[in-house]
Amino acid sequence: MAAIMDDHSDNIPSVDEAIEEVSVSVHSALTHYGYSVSDLEAAQYAAINLDQTKAMMAREAVDSSIDNFRLVGLNGKNGLINNENITVTTAEKKITAMTSFDEVSALFRDVILNGVNKVNKDTVKVDTVVFPRSVMNMLTTKTYSQYDSETWLVKLKGMFPDITTWEFLDELETAGVGKTCRLIVYAKNPLYGRTRPQIPFETQPTQYNKFKYETYCRGTTGGFDVIRPTAFMYVDNV
Repeated sequence: MAAIMDDHSDNIPSVDEAIEEVSVSVHSALTHYGYSVSDLEAAQYAAINLDQTKAMMAREAVDSSIDNFRLVGLNGKNGLINNENITVTTAEKKITAMTSFDEVSALFRDVILNGVNKVNKDTVKVDTVVFPRSVMNMLTTKTYSQYDSETWLVKLKGMFPDITTWEFLDELETAGVGKTCRLIVYAKNPLYGRTRPQIPFETQPTQYNKFKYETYCRGTTGGFDVIRPTAFMYVDNV
């Protein structure tokens, strides 16, 4: 989106040519909890506060629902782990079936150096890798050799210092084509991908209904936008 020009002219490229205004839907995650009149009378009689477990469970339920929507999107489409615009490649061999560190490092070299970074001509450096839990478990327990106790993950971090974030998600266990394991490599930058504005958790005024005090809770989110798909890559069958 930027070019070296010999002179000022009307052909100077504009960065806004790559930006398109779109309208999005905002979705709500709803739940509620309540205490009966008997609960309040018992707490008052015992001179103790009401148990806050229900309130904490409501918050956890809303936050979990919003996180899941960010990952998988609406109807299982266009979340962080399944966006239709992101390039998908397939590993020739599962990481959990690899017996030498050289195989693992070759896969990462192919995906990171010759994959997403090559597509961007190194203008965007990926800095985040997200594994399925099964792959992360293997990388954190498999040692380099009987003479070297460092794990494969430690060795990978040393080989790829530009990758600063190494994470795992249970949802990636079946996110790939054919319900295979999926690995994500991307640049964690709001210019390339971001969660739409959201309200993580809020409560409405307590309502009295049939001898019960009910508190309704919600969180809102628009999901996750992939703004620059070439800053991401999926690797299936890992």
